This record gives sequence, structure tokens and C-alpha cells, in this order.
Amino acid sequence: MTTKYTRSESEGDEEFTRRMRQATANALEITGYIERRTELRKIAEGVLHNSSACTDDWVADIAKKSPLIGKAKGQVNMRPTIAGLRDSMHERALVNIGALVPGCGMGLMDALTSPKVHGVESKRAKCGYQFGVHHSSKEVEEMKRWLSDEYGIRANFEEKETKTMTKMEKVEAPILVLEWSLGTLLQAWFGVLAESGREPAEVTAAMVECVEEAAGHRIGAVHDYVLAMGESEWPRGASVEGIGDEKVRELAERMMRRLGEDGPAELGLPDSKHADLIDLALERSGLPPIREIIRQVNDGRKTRAAMEKEIEKAKEAAKRAASMAMPVSMEVKASGEVPEGRFKMVKASEAFGLTKAEETFGFEVPLWEWDGEHPLVPQVDEDYLFRPDELFAMLMGVVKNSPTYLHGHTGTGKTSLVQQVAARLSWPFMRVNFDSDISRMDLIGRDTLTNEGEGTVSRFVEGVLPQMMQGPILGCFDEIDFVRPDVGYVFQRSLEGDGLVLTEDGGRVIRPHPMFRIFATGNTVGQGDEHGMYQGARPQSLALLDRFVNWIEVKYLEEPDRRKLIEGAAPGLDGGMLSLVCAYVTEHLSAFNDAKVLQPLSPRGYMALADQVSTYVSLYPNSMRKQAITRAFEATVLARASMQDRVVLTGLLDRLM
Repeated sequence: MTTKYTRSESEGDEEFTRRMRQATANALEITGYIERRTELRKIAEGVLHNSSACTDDWVADIAKKSPLIGKAKGQVNMRPTIAGLRDSMHERALVNIGALVPGCGMGLMDALTSPKVHGVESKRAKCGYQFGVHHSSKEVEEMKRWLSDEYGIRANFEEKETKTMTKMEKVEAPILVLEWSLGTLLQAWFGVLAESGREPAEVTAAMVECVEEAAGHRIGAVHDYVLAMGESEWPRGASVEGIGDEKVRELAERMMRRLGEDGPAELGLPDSKHADLIDLALERSGLPPIREIIRQVNDGRKTRAAMEKEIEKAKEAAKRAASMAMPVSMEVKASGEVPEGRFKMVKASEAFGLTKAEETFGFEVPLWEWDGEHPLVPQVDEDYLFRPDELFAMLMGVVKNSPTYLHGHTGTGKTSLVQQVAARLSWPFMRVNFDSDISRMDLIGRDTLTNEGEGTVSRFVEGVLPQMMQGPILGCFDEIDFVRPDVGYVFQRSLEGDGLVLTEDGGRVIRPHPMFRIFATGNTVGQGDEHGMYQGARPQSLALLDRFVNWIEVKYLEEPDRRKLIEGAAPGLDGGMLSLVCAYVTEHLSAFNDAKVLQPLSPRGYMALADQVSTYVSLYPNSMRKQAITRAFEATVLARASMQDRVVLTGLLDRLM
């Protein structure tokens, strides 16, 4: 940080504040964009470092909670430090921080963590918002008037300094690089190559356009040099962000703007929302994850052509993985309880209505057809949202007959996912809820005494496991991590597909039906309660866990998906109320994931919350709108919270309102 804006030990609060405001007023009169932004960054960093509350840990916490920050498409890949925050902020945010506008620190945090409520939308910005700008922040021209009217502060530049700038300087003056070393130019060149993903010739052309005309021949020498090195010798891990010299980074940033890039190129790949799908296919083809492939391309270790071949190879691997040794057809004879049925193979994209992912879900899955209503086939929930990565892994478990373990926090929808997959495929579904009282007899069966004629006869009554195994059933074993480990051993032969020996029934062997599938769910991964939230969860035998070969982590819905559910549950909510509920749900889930509260908030819970808010607001008079919202939250969320959770959740609501 430049010492020019560092607060000295002898400088008082008022003196430091006035000096920063004067510096901000001066910076706002700089005509050149790069020069003005550079100065505003320095001022803002000085202010941030001066605040005892602003630390790298504070920034890291904001980055963790902010939907705008991350590596996904539409997010800002920001370093979780004060310097990273400074470099990413919109100019308007820098101005408000530098001028120490009252409440600007809290406004910055709110704008980043709850942008739908507190932010300012921008169609030009990569993340869709002016990064770090609170809706109450002052505009640049308004800031000039505020500094002048409130504090008598005006820019104190001499007139000649602002009037002698040429037209070129007012846009972006060419950078003087004649005295720069070859190594310095190479640093900018490799950083832009890695960030933009463009061809070497395009990067060189952008560099020529950004520097003084007389340096054109030197840039040509740079181009010739890097090609002579060969791609295998290009440095790995280069990036614009990693350039330490401010002038060199300025050159790289200008080059990026010339190339029309805000960050890493997409290279024609599916967006990061579907990265897990690609990774599954790549793994089955013996290839590294997609992000590693992109990194290899950007680092010069792999050409684009090689990458595209690997992606095609991965797609073929996904199709091969889906074509298991499954019966071509199968019929189920009607009985007194179930109708006659058969299945046919259809494309997964067709079965699940995935019009935007037809290529990824181009493999075939079995779809059952019944001559009547089957009592075990679940009802289709038309509002259910399938997330592609989870659905892909689920269908791999179905078509490859791979025992599948779904784990995640309570309320994430693990059981619902299995149930709705069964519903869309018209596949009979059976579920058993595990707890510490589940015994071997409940699962396998037991001898019971029945009266027959004049005598009493002992007969073996099958438990839930052999009942499932003998039909085309999607079996779901809920909360399997709560079962006693010794009882869990009952599953081992079933998970291996070798059948089940009923020693209680004379050693009779139950062979699994070819269309029987096993799924299990748990709040933990079977190694005990690592979250401190699920009392009673037990460490399971590794011998049991090892037999589950398909693992799926089911997370809470992302904000856009939650918003769709909330809109559907409460169509009467206006835009402001909808944003408030969505923002609260985001904050609540974040607090739960961070173990700040122990009360979860499931989709069922926040849809009920949205409905209550809509109802209360519609019935209360407009003058009592805030009370109506508070009462709705009280009835749905706060009334059932513990005292400790209630304090935290009430604070979240108060801050958002």
C-alpha cells in the first residue's frame, strides 16, 4: 500500500478523514480512466487498512457469503483479501469508501452478500451488479457536490494539469514501454494469454494496440521469442492478477479490454453449473477434471485441439457408461396387488424434459409402462427442480445398477431426489426409515405363530429387504447412518448383487430382481457426526460403506432455483418482498452451513415462509407492512427456534429489513 494514504500515528480521526476526502475530490478530476481508478484504489485501500474492523478475514468471510464472488460463470474470481477487494470494486464503490461516506463499510458488505436487496444491477458487469455498490451509494457527480457543500472540499489541481490532456489521453493514452525489459513485456503477454484463452497472435496484436507506436517492433520481438520457446516451455500458472508491478498489470488489463475479455475464456465449454457432469464423464474416461484441462490449455501445456479431443472422448465415455448390460425388455405379470407392466428404453433428456441438456443426457434409461395404477409408483411433482449434476449421478446409479449413497444436510432433498427419479421413470419405490431400533428381524424377517385349523403353525414372514429385492423396486434406505453397525452388515451381500441368505428360513437364498436398485441417504458420510448437528448418527463399518460405489453430495438449492420455488409458492409477492424472502433464505442457509444456527431451512420451510409473508402482507394495512412481515417470520421460523438461534435469525431479518 502506498504510504501516501497511510494514517500517521499523530494524525487524528478528523484530520485523516478530511485528507482522504480531499484526495478523493482530487482523484475525481483525473480524466484518464486508468490513472483515475489507480488513484482511487490507493485511497480506498488506505481507508480500509485504517479500519480495525476491515481485515483479510473480514473480506474472506464476505467472499464466502457473497453470490457474486467465486469461480463460476457470472461471478467475480476475487482474491479474498483487502487488496483483492480493492481491485474488484466498481469505481462508484471506491469513491464512497475513499470519501468515508457514513455507513459505506456496512453498505459494501450488504451489497456483496445480498445484492438482490441492496445492490445496483448492471448489464455491463460480469456478475450483473456494480460490484460493491450499495443502492444508497452516491453517484460520482453527486459525490463532488456532497464534498463541496458539506465540507467545502474541491479539487485543488492546477488548471493547466487538466487542460493539457490530449484527446488520446482522455480515452486511454498509449503506454510508454521503450525502456521496459523483454522480461517485463513477457510477463504481461503470458498473463493475458492465460486469462483470455486467445491465440498468441491475438494477444500480440492487443499489446501492439496498447503501447506507443515506436515500440511496435519490440512487441514483434516478444511474439517471435515466445513462439521460439515452444508451448512446452511457457510458464505455468500465469495470470493478470498475479502481476506484481502495477504498471505492467495496467498494460495487461488494457490488453484484456482490447480483447473484450473480463476473465478466463469459456472455450466453447458448458458453463460451470454443469462442470460436475463433465467431470463424471472425464473420470470414467481416465481424464483429469475439466478445470484442470482448461488450466493446462491456459498454461500452454495443452493445445485447444487436444482439449477438444479429450472433451469428445469424455462424451463418448459417458454414453458407454450408460449402456450397461441391462435386459432389452422385461415384463412384470399382474397380481392381485400390482398391474402388468414392462419397460422401454428412452433418452434421459426425454424422460426428464431436459431441453437444454439433450447432448449430456443423450443416453438411454428404462421407463416403465403399467396397464393400470401401480400402488408403489410415486406421484410426479411438476414443480420439482432437478439439478443436472445430481441427476446425472443418480441415473448412473440406475442404469449401471451401482449402489448409491446420497449425503447432505437435512432439508436438502436427498429422499425427494430418489423419489422423483422413480416417479419420472414410473419405477416402483419403497422406503424404509432407519433408526437405532431397526433390527435384523425388521430387515430380514421373523418366525411368527399363526392359527391353522385346530393347531398353531410357525411361519417365516419376510422383512422389508427381501420384499424389495424380489421386484423391480427402487429401494431407499433413509438415514442409514443411524442404524446399528452390526445390523448394517445385513446389506453387504445385497450390495454386492450376490443375493440374500435367509438363515432364519432354512438358508433360503433370495436372488435380486434384475431391476432392483439400492439407494441410501444420510446426513453424514457414515463416519459419525462431523457437523455437531446430528446426534445419534453412528460411524458405520467401512466394509459396508465400501460397497456403495456411487456417492452423491446433495447440497441446498442455489439462489436462482430457490427463487423459482418461492415464486411458485407465493405468486402474490411483489418484487421487493420476493427479494427480501430470497435474501433471508440465503442468509439463513449460510448461517446454518457455518453452524451459527442449528435450525435448518428446507425448501418446504421457505416456501411456507413465502406463503405466510404473502398472506400477512395482503391482510395487514400498508402502514403496518413491516409488522406483517415480522409476524409472518415469527409464525413460520422464529417461534420454533431455540433462544440462541432466535437471536441470530432475528438479527438477520432486522438487517435485511
